[in-house]
Amino acid sequence: MEKDAADWERLNGGETAYLALYTRAAERAGFGTGRDLYVASGLFSYAGPEKATWLNDTLGHVARRLLHKEMFIPAYELQKCNSEQLALVDFLVLARSEVFVGIGSSTFSVYLR
Repeated sequence: MEKDAADWERLNGGETAYLALYTRAAERAGFGTGRDLYVASGLFSYAGPEKATWLNDTLGHVARRLLHKEMFIPAYELQKCNSEQLALVDFLVLARSEVFVGIGSSTFSVYLR
């Protein structure tokens, strides 16, 4: 769900269709309103509030709460990090998760699996 995933989005029918793949996978993995869902994405940092609202509206039904690093790490700390460091924060959180949903073609997803 990053800027560099734009090509995969286009190949899978666009942004909304691409996010629908995540939604269906999360539902198949047993996510529902009883579980929190950590979203590994920089969208909350760099895309602006309208994208965060869209993401919450799109994924909100598959989780009790959507969580992301920007909720726990102050913006001034995140701004000190480069993109690889920000991805590492997500990676470390997801490495300890009970369930992981990712896209098979993603290097990030492959390493987590």
